[in-house]
Amino acid sequence: VGIGESRSNMRLGLRPNPTSEEVRFRSPVNGEYHIFNRVGGLVQQGSVRKGEVFLNVGTLRSGVYLLEVSDAMWIQREPLVITR
Repeated sequence: VGIGESRSNMRLGLRPNPTSEEVRFRSPVNGEYHIFNRVGGLVQQGSVRKGEVFLNVGTLRSGVYLLEVSDAMWIQREPLVITR
């Protein structure tokens, strides 16, 4: 997080989105990620380190998901589209 930049208004910047195999984003925290399906079911999770993150999403079916990245003091959610 840069000077004068709040984590609360930072976007993850998912790219590419839509994707089929891998998605990358910039995490401002050391924390966790969770991917939820349309009905709120947890389909993938793990840990993230601050900086550039690469996630393999090749096992997910086509559809719209919600990627959540968080630590104890911060949380960000963004839609993730998987295409096959």
